[in-house]
Amino acid sequence: MFKKIFSLTLILLALMLVSCADLDNPSESITAVHEEINSETQDSVADAEPVKIVPDLPEDKYNGHVFTFLLKGPSHNEWASLDIAADEETGDVINDAIFRRNTYIEEKYDVQIAWNLNGDPTGVFRRSVLSGDTEFDLVMPDLPAAARLAGEGLLYDMKEMPYTDLSAVWWDQQGVKELSIGNRLYYCTGDLGFTAVDTIWIMMFNKTLIRDFGLEDPYEIVKSGNWTFDKLEEMIKGISQDLNQDGRINEHDFVGFVGPADRQVRAFILSAGESFTEKTPEDYFQFRYPSQKFIEVYDRTMELMHSNPDVLDINRIRDLGSSPHIWGVATDMFAENRILFFSEVMQNIFRLRQSDADFGIIPLPKYSREQEFVPHYVFVDTTTVAAVPSNAPDIARTSIILEALTAESTYTVMPAYYEVSLKTKLARDNESGAMIDLIRASRTYDLATVYDFGGIYGAVTNAINSNTSYLTAIERIESRIESGIERIIEQHIALE
Repeated sequence: MFKKIFSLTLILLALMLVSCADLDNPSESITAVHEEINSETQDSVADAEPVKIVPDLPEDKYNGHVFTFLLKGPSHNEWASLDIAADEETGDVINDAIFRRNTYIEEKYDVQIAWNLNGDPTGVFRRSVLSGDTEFDLVMPDLPAAARLAGEGLLYDMKEMPYTDLSAVWWDQQGVKELSIGNRLYYCTGDLGFTAVDTIWIMMFNKTLIRDFGLEDPYEIVKSGNWTFDKLEEMIKGISQDLNQDGRINEHDFVGFVGPADRQVRAFILSAGESFTEKTPEDYFQFRYPSQKFIEVYDRTMELMHSNPDVLDINRIRDLGSSPHIWGVATDMFAENRILFFSEVMQNIFRLRQSDADFGIIPLPKYSREQEFVPHYVFVDTTTVAAVPSNAPDIARTSIILEALTAESTYTVMPAYYEVSLKTKLARDNESGAMIDLIRASRTYDLATVYDFGGIYGAVTNAINSNTSYLTAIERIESRIESGIERIIEQHIALE
């Protein structure tokens, strides 16, 4: 139940191309980018105040209780937690929004928000709960790690938390639906953290190159409903150029489309409306044996990533140059106007911040013109979720503070991060903002990656990277897949 407090115009600001200070050092870049956006965005945060709804929570006081988060620390590089810890206001628009949110909750409920930034939050959390320790009120691990912790009985069912309303706008409703198991929900994404936006798979395009080659405006193609797999292939055909004249298209050249094959094929399968699993009536999941369309999409995207002369698989990059990894090389190529279409996670935009390249953001292509809805793959490997220890000593207190923090984030942290920083300050045209809203509203979570039952994640990855048929890969481990799913379901049934 909610109480509407006041209404203002909900401002959809603008765009979303983002970047970071050093293209080759994403963890430093993503921190540095906050420092550069502040002078022009502080006023925008105040102006972008949306309709505010607050949860109907008891106004209890907790006598200075230290409410402690266990978070991913700096060793996780660009995927370290950036959405909870803020010691003071620094002038950084996102940091200051986090600080104000924390301070508001601290004063309202007489608690202290604390955090432990750790290199192994999953291991530390597991040992803590198994030993009976109640040091941590909340843990925020990656999705696959959270799934393992849940199966071990170490997490509390969020549907049983008395003051957590999972239908509220500050919880990701697709996550609530897709991440539940046996009608229980042990972890979820929401406005408390923003990696579930950072990890959405998107398509970027170079606007200068679109004009130079006399190609159609991708924004208009999307609006017309004609942004399809066929259109992507049509637009990149014959585009690539062997700049160093070594007889092959690689990281030294100009390329029509670049993405990592192992993740790109998954993203295209999901965006085509296919999936690796499906929910049962009991809200468990089962392996979805591939349909004819699934195989068609798989085979066609494999041909695109492995055989199309105008496509470069990021995993085939060999010369790192000054970059520490292949991802930095690909980002550099895009920044240097040597890629027409580039597909990666949303956060990759931050690493382009210092680039002069003029680019836009669009959804993944539909598989066919008739397709109405395009799901967007979330790279769950690094997507952070909120979870509560199963031995929480005061579940009412935990529920109240978690709900209050998550709700307040909707009106403080998320406007600073999403509406102002991501869509407005770091985007470069007016069209990208609407595209980002569309992409964010269509995200989907691949349970085969979350649970990796029977080793399916590695098997599919190996099949994609070795250009092997999907059916061949699955047939080799089919019995392991079925037994793996059975084991996971039995684990959860035992928790009832």
